[in-house]
Order: sequence, then C-alpha cells, then structure tokens
Amino acid sequence: MTVDDFEANQIDTLLRSITFAEADALRRPCPTARNFLDSMLHDLCMQPLGEATERRSLLAFRRFAELFDHDPDGFREHIPAAITPVLEAAVSGWTEDNAGDRVRSILTVLGGPSSTEREHALTLYTRVIAARVRDGYVHPYLAATHLAWPDIHDWDNLAKPEIAAMRVGARVKYQWPQFRPNRGVVEQDLLSALEGITWPSLHPAPPPAELIEWADDEYTTALGRAVYAVAALESYILFELLHLPGAPIDVTELGGRPTAEIGEVLAQPELLATVTDVHIRDWLSAAGAALKETALSREELLHSRPAVERGVRMLHGYAFNPSGKAYLHPLPQDRVERLATTAVAHRTHLARLRTHVVDVSTS
Repeated sequence: MTVDDFEANQIDTLLRSITFAEADALRRPCPTARNFLDSMLHDLCMQPLGEATERRSLLAFRRFAELFDHDPDGFREHIPAAITPVLEAAVSGWTEDNAGDRVRSILTVLGGPSSTEREHALTLYTRVIAARVRDGYVHPYLAATHLAWPDIHDWDNLAKPEIAAMRVGARVKYQWPQFRPNRGVVEQDLLSALEGITWPSLHPAPPPAELIEWADDEYTTALGRAVYAVAALESYILFELLHLPGAPIDVTELGGRPTAEIGEVLAQPELLATVTDVHIRDWLSAAGAALKETALSREELLHSRPAVERGVRMLHGYAFNPSGKAYLHPLPQDRVERLATTAVAHRTHLARLRTHVVDVSTS
C-alpha cells in the first residue's frame, strides 16, 4: 500500500465522525514521484519492523530503481535535496545481486545513527512523515495515523525524537476526532514533536570509531562463558559416549550435528529401551535432557539482537505473542550467566552419574 492510499483509507474510516468538508480539508496534493519515493522508503522499513519479508523491500527498491532510470529528472525534481546523493548512489549500478546491500545502505544512512536495524527503520519511517508534513504534503492528523501504526515498546530508544514522536502520533490519532473545538491544539502537539526532525547530515560523515557498539565487558564476558560452557558440556558428553560399555550409539554420526539434535537422539525412548544397564540408561537420558535444555537457551542468545534496555546495552531475544507476532525481550546479564551455571551443573550431575558406570576400557 502506498502512503497516499494509506492516507485515503484513514479519511474513509473517519467519514462517520466528520463532515465531507472536513474530510476534504484533510487532503493535500502531492506529486506522484514524491508519493512513490516515500512509499518505497516506508517499504524498506517493513522487514526490520517484523511486518514483511525481505522480498517486499527488494521489490520496492527494484521498482524505484527502474522508474528512476526511466525518468531521473522527474524524480530529482521531487526528491528532498538532502537525500538525493544517497538515493542516486543506491540506484547507480544496481543489480539483482547487490539490491539487498543497496537497501541496507539506504536504511543505515537515512535511518542513522542508530544502534539496531529496528531503530534504523523506526527513525527512517518517522523522518519520511516529518518531511511530508514539512513540505505540506500531509495533514497533521494523517501524519499522526502514519506514526501511530508501528508498535512501540518500552525497550525501544524512547529518548530518540523520531521514536518519541510515534507515541505522540498515537495520542493525536485518538484525540483529533474526539475534540473538534481543540483540534488546532492537538495538531500543534504533533507539529512540536516533529519540529527538528530532519534528514541526517551527510557531509561531513566521519567514520565511526567502531562498527559495533559493544555491551560492557562484564556482559560480553558472560556471553562468551555461556557459549563456551555449552560447548564444553557437549564435548564432555561426546567424549564419554566413546567409553560407555554397550552404548547403542555411533558417536562418529553425532559429531557436527546441532546440539539439540544430539540431545534428541540420546533421549529418544526407543533408544533408551534398548539399554539394559539402568545406570547407562540414566546417564544417556540425563545427557540428552541437558543438551536439549542448554541448546535452547544458547540458540536464543545466538539469534538475538543488540538493543538498549533502560540505558543498558544488551541482547534481546525473539518471542511471539498469542497472535503469532514477533517481539523482542531483554536478555539481562543474570540470565546469560544462568546458562553457564546450568551447563556446569549438568556436567557435574552427569559426572556423578558416570561414577556408577563401569568404563569400557577397564571392563
């Protein structure tokens, strides 16, 4: 859906609560090229916000690049001067193979400086709307409906003006239809939130001191210890399997397989039923459970995203609400340390169980 289609739909939903004259007053003429540009930039934000796959952003960029090549002067006339160099560089020499890199470049530059892909997307999303308001292409109420659309969470960087403006937009979207006599005041609330939100300064562009904004040393050390502890647990289990007398498992087939998968193999009831020695059976069952539990926690760390939570940089893991929509939740240091502690506890328990099993080399 293009930005002008979105705005038209918002007006349609209001027709039972406003007059036709008021609806007409909401409309603002906007050049086709500008609507297309703003729609493309918003489409690039969808994947980092969890609202679309990469395919949507690639299709939007490809169509923009093709139309830019078709009528470059028509686009240049309506592209904000501050972002023209970025867009011209993105479409120059683009191919299907490098389109993904070009999309990420636009997000990084026009949505920066930001610490995460999501923050880049939220920032760019708001800057597009702020520019439309500033250039007279969208009414403040319709701008508020745009800004109210993304879900904003407590772990987002709420101190950033572009993200703070989204919460103002959500409030204005609700208030404007309800308070006809005070609409001017309500609109000014949004305009004040958008004041000063402009395109990033591209010149000069000093290189960042570091490409990665690290969490503090204690947190990153805890991460390393947690991952190492799970790897050490898996290594210990595979080594011990070589010496379990009569274990119905070919260890060479387990090496290199995912940790959780190894755990599933060791804990499967069909395999345990073939083991006559109760001590070996208990050890295999405990080993499988240990690998499955720690692998799940480790995968959450490995597939997480860095972000700032109450001023502290840390990883955030994905979770899903009842409707199936993904959201991020913080992974604080004590939770990371718990994984290392759990892996060590499992190894200690397994070593205790192992004392009841006669080593095949001594039998």
